[in-house]
Amino acid sequence: MASRQEQHRLPDGDVARALDQFPDASLITDADQRILYANSAFLDTTGYRVSDLLGRNCRLLQGPDTDPAVVADMRSALDAARPFDAEILNYRADGEPFWNHIAIRPLMDETGTVTQFVSSQTDVTDQVLRRRSDQERRETTELLLDVARRLATATLRHDVAAMLAEIVLELGFDRSAVALLGTRGVQLRMAATAGWPADLEAAAKSYTTTPTEYPELADLIAFPRQLVVNDETASDFARRDLETFQIAGYVATPVVAGNRPPHGLLLAYWRAGVPAVLPPTLADRLTDIAALAAVALDKASLIEQIQRDADEDGLTRLMARAALERALEERLSRDDGARVAVVYGDVDHLKRVNDVRGHHGGDELLRQIGRRLKAIAGPGNLVGRAGGDEFIVVLSDVGDDAEVEAFVRRLEEALRAPIDAGGQKVYATMSIGWATTTTGRPQPSARAAELLMAADSRMYHAKRRRHGSAEEGMLRGEFALRLDTDLHDAVANGRIVPQFQPQYDLRTGALCGYEALARWEHAELGPVPPSTFIPLAEDNRLIHPIGAQILEQATTFIEEAQRRAPDPLRLQVNVSTRELARPDYPAAVLSRLEASPARRWLLGLEITESSLIVDRPRVQDALTALRAQGVGVAIDDFGSGYSSLSQLQELPATELKIDKSFIRREGAVGTSMLRAILALGHSLGLQIIAEGVETREQLATLRALGCDAAQGFLLGAPLPAQQALRAPLTIPEV
Repeated sequence: MASRQEQHRLPDGDVARALDQFPDASLITDADQRILYANSAFLDTTGYRVSDLLGRNCRLLQGPDTDPAVVADMRSALDAARPFDAEILNYRADGEPFWNHIAIRPLMDETGTVTQFVSSQTDVTDQVLRRRSDQERRETTELLLDVARRLATATLRHDVAAMLAEIVLELGFDRSAVALLGTRGVQLRMAATAGWPADLEAAAKSYTTTPTEYPELADLIAFPRQLVVNDETASDFARRDLETFQIAGYVATPVVAGNRPPHGLLLAYWRAGVPAVLPPTLADRLTDIAALAAVALDKASLIEQIQRDADEDGLTRLMARAALERALEERLSRDDGARVAVVYGDVDHLKRVNDVRGHHGGDELLRQIGRRLKAIAGPGNLVGRAGGDEFIVVLSDVGDDAEVEAFVRRLEEALRAPIDAGGQKVYATMSIGWATTTTGRPQPSARAAELLMAADSRMYHAKRRRHGSAEEGMLRGEFALRLDTDLHDAVANGRIVPQFQPQYDLRTGALCGYEALARWEHAELGPVPPSTFIPLAEDNRLIHPIGAQILEQATTFIEEAQRRAPDPLRLQVNVSTRELARPDYPAAVLSRLEASPARRWLLGLEITESSLIVDRPRVQDALTALRAQGVGVAIDDFGSGYSSLSQLQELPATELKIDKSFIRREGAVGTSMLRAILALGHSLGLQIIAEGVETREQLATLRALGCDAAQGFLLGAPLPAQQALRAPLTIPEV
């Protein structure tokens, strides 16, 4: 290598003299890139002597692996007199390659003509190799993560092998194969191939050999390691394989994990250009892929046991979903014309139990629900857990929809008894959907999937109807669970009772009826407002027994009240759309009325206008059926929600109850709004009742505007039955 003291030509000018003091390698060339000057740092970096450089084109630094694209960019920049910066692979005088960061700047005379180029050059080999090494590590990590993800989806040894063959081919080989050893390690057979031409693929796939025939195989089994086989290193047997399969060589990587015998070999083939030594990065990637493959094959070999375990849900000991689906497919494939039903249930508010009682409490809840489902389903039917909080029952032979609905009612009844979850009593409800089909039709597998999907979809819609999309406004946490439990106890012990508020005819001043209002006096919390417990009751289905109890007590009360009233009274009972949506609700109401065949009083059901957006068709059908039997229908809180003329025309309404917010509104605007509502109601032939009358002025206004009836604290507060019976028969003096 040249000494720093070695003399070299220094062109005239301050630039050259300055560059000679630079620690970085520098060159000055003429406009044709012939070297005029090289500083000492350049000589030290490249190993060239000055006499080797002067007058020669700087292309002498380039070599066989210099990127021609970078060279082309550099020439283009110099031809255009533009600065150029890049990393380029150059070569020292002894032929050793090094990475050079080169920065070239043109020098121009006063006319703008390029006279020289000056460049600084830095050996960045360490940085480039480190950067490339980091990049290769990142790429290797990403590759192995991708391989792991792909292998995780394979559950059979054949699937693992097929996936591995494709993965190896993607590394840049011409062909690939995966060969697996038999259980006793005696025979090696091709399990999968990739990239093979059609005329060789069949032979490759059917290839088998043994360690006795194949010396290299015996060696790899005894001492697992990576082996490159080519024409020079191959045994006679391996050489015949090279000729038969028209390949120049291959690398064999044992599929092995730990100290156990290998599963087999990853085989990657070259048609030409077999390297004497496998590049380290490629060798490492093959080895790592083989290790992942060993894990995947270990897993695949356990599939039979895993499948047995998968047929049973570990928590509830019911059938797991996969096993139930297979059993459903088998049932549908029978050609006996039977009707099969799938009932899909989702446990409501399991998260609430998990949050308050812990997951052990939630797990115990699921176990006990599973036991009750199995007991209700009975022999011959299938019960499984779909996962999470979902259960599936397959009724193998049902007569009609009524039989399925009866089963659902029995299921709901079975869940009403409290469940001990984590040492605390809780109550469970389920959102349920069901669907049916008949056996013996084509494609039982597809029909099983469709049947499950249909039942699941109907369950989802049932849950939406009951809870809404996000269960907005529902109580949360410990208080919600406690209130839910206490509400169950209150219903069971008859502590949800009605109070009665009198209504008066504003034309005659006579008592004309009562509204029954559900009340709950909690032992510790005191009065719980209906706005709190009614939504909770709707959510957990207690609204049905609450409604039945209130109706029974209210009809008993009105019978006694009617005895002291000269004119027929009207009993108005609030009803939830959840109740109206039940197919048996109209029959239950009429059955209660039939218990009073000589009644003089009239029954009216109150529904809020905002509630009509839920299950509208069913609600309308129920109201129409009841109206046909003489039951009145009152739209409660009219004007506060989803008022529409079409709604009033479609529903069999007999009365409108003006929301108290309109009664309280004072001034000309308030009076005008009341007048408009009254005119609308009367034009439709409806009776108008004003709610929330609290002042004499409000009462006088309503009378003057022609309102039919009124109720409110001015006229009488809601009271228990015995006190409400003492209400004045005419509007009290106020």
